Amino acid sequence: MAAKFFSLGVALLLSLPALSQYAPPLPTQKHLVGVEAGYDYSVVTVNFRYGFHLPRLRSAPFVEFTQNTALPGLNNSRSQIGIRSWQGSVGRFLLTSQLAIQSIGASNKAGNYNAVGAVVELNPGLLFNRFGLGLNLAYNPVFATHITHSTDFHDRFFREAKDGWYRQTATNLRAGVNLLYLLNSHKSLEMSLKGGYQTSGSLDQLLPPVYLLLGVNKRF
Repeated sequence: MAAKFFSLGVALLLSLPALSQYAPPLPTQKHLVGVEAGYDYSVVTVNFRYGFHLPRLRSAPFVEFTQNTALPGLNNSRSQIGIRSWQGSVGRFLLTSQLAIQSIGASNKAGNYNAVGAVVELNPGLLFNRFGLGLNLAYNPVFATHITHSTDFHDRFFREAKDGWYRQTATNLRAGVNLLYLLNSHKSLEMSLKGGYQTSGSLDQLLPPVYLLLGVNKRF
């Protein structure tokens, strides 16, 4: 039972949403905002992102906040800071990449979890006027997690459990597809749908190792 509580707490740290903005913004489009929702290792995942486009670098530093809700009494949130780049995109070929650092928090009846991780994402694909199709590949290691065990956990499961930092507590690999559609001729409004298979080893026995996320992004 104790292992189940611990594993579920770690599993909630693994959701890896990354808002699309797959099609390269125009040079005049400096502000990138978006929202994304769907299934991602929890019943409901909602992500909010803001990025600032640097046309000369074909990149956009961004910040993102995520709130996940899995089951009553289980909470998971995450903030990210990183950079998304369109280097390598030529003509119809898109090569979108992302690198980000994460701060992750989760809580359940077993205790509180605060983790530090990273995301490396690669999205090669093709863009045909307003419609795009590509791959969604990602690697998400969680470097370290600080665990504060609850009184209930100490009393009922493992009295000698120690609070503190635990290293390399989780790794998530993702492989899926991404569809995007630019809703207007100015290419300022983008809708994306991505989904596929994600794995994190033995934790896949607790929750289905799949994800499906719908996003809308605005550029101005």
